[in-house]
Amino acid sequence: MMKELLEMSLNRPAELSKLKAQGTKVIGYFAGDFIPEEIIYAAGAIPVCLLYGGDNRSVEEALAYTTRLLCPFSRAQIGQRFTNEQPYYSMIDMVISPVSCQHMRRVGDIWEEFSGIPVFKVGVGLKQNEIGARWYAEALKLMQDKVEEFTGNKITNVKMKEGIEIYAKMRELLKKISLLRKRPTPPISTADFVKLNHLSYLLEPEVMVEKLKALHEALIMKKEEEPNNMPRLMVVGPAIALGDYRIFSLIEDAGASVVVENICEGVRNYWTSIAIDSDDFLAALARRNIIERPACAFMRYSLKPSLDNILNLVKEFRVDGIVYYWMKYCETYEIEGLYVIEKLQDKDLPIIFIESEYIANEAQLMKTKIEGLIEIIKSKKQKE
Repeated sequence: MMKELLEMSLNRPAELSKLKAQGTKVIGYFAGDFIPEEIIYAAGAIPVCLLYGGDNRSVEEALAYTTRLLCPFSRAQIGQRFTNEQPYYSMIDMVISPVSCQHMRRVGDIWEEFSGIPVFKVGVGLKQNEIGARWYAEALKLMQDKVEEFTGNKITNVKMKEGIEIYAKMRELLKKISLLRKRPTPPISTADFVKLNHLSYLLEPEVMVEKLKALHEALIMKKEEEPNNMPRLMVVGPAIALGDYRIFSLIEDAGASVVVENICEGVRNYWTSIAIDSDDFLAALARRNIIERPACAFMRYSLKPSLDNILNLVKEFRVDGIVYYWMKYCETYEIEGLYVIEKLQDKDLPIIFIESEYIANEAQLMKTKIEGLIEIIKSKKQKE
């Protein structure tokens, strides 16, 4: 299934080129689940999430336009526009950028200045309450107006409901697949699960729903293996880019298994469903994306809710240890990471802090830290 989806993603740019030739607009947006694909879909356009990363070339390319003090994930979204490595970055007709953290905000600024295509910015309510949701809903209304103007298509309630329903099905299937990782020996690796999320940002939602449904059914039917007794780890951090899978490989090579992730950008918010009690779809999207989602570190008063969410996942997935995977220069997640490390000392839960700038020679230090974490977990289990 994964091989088939990867092949489909390789053919996707050619499909999009044909649709563009027929007059369909392709609208890019940046990761974090603060730009609702449902609105773009409802306008008859094709949403494409820009989230490549993991190699240093695009990160260094961005230095022609910005400072090194942006995180590597953000810089990759700038550099990819100018390296021409990934076709999605050069074939979009418009990009929508969330004004979320300061890093992604600057990505939107630089695209606006240098990309040569229209850029629309969406303000993100940074308080996870009704005030923040209402403010964000107003920003989504401005986004809807802009998308309607750009595509020439009116967004009707019928089309909006269709968009919300198809993406809700996708998130629900991802959640069901994710929960299978509670098994003593998960039937799907977290690396593959993250790749499913990445592919879902690029492929047609109807196709993705069909494939995810088939995959879920196959995993359900798969015979449960004997417990492998490998340490069960969770990866926490700001972002996992499409192509940034080294952290999972290093953990697996060291003899552990990642059983769950808590990531803001690059993995869908599949934990939160959307409640539609009226035709106020924008309000429903705002509640899901602001109030009911796991908090991102740049949101106000997020430290305690983030810690609580991490501890809930630890309990639910029987996590033995945590790898806090930090993007260098991301100050909000550095603060959160230090807070989480301090609080987990009282919980006797091993945790390591790993930083990345997508540089090849980081791997050895990462490997050493991961191996040390696994030794601590194994020693702890022997004493129990």
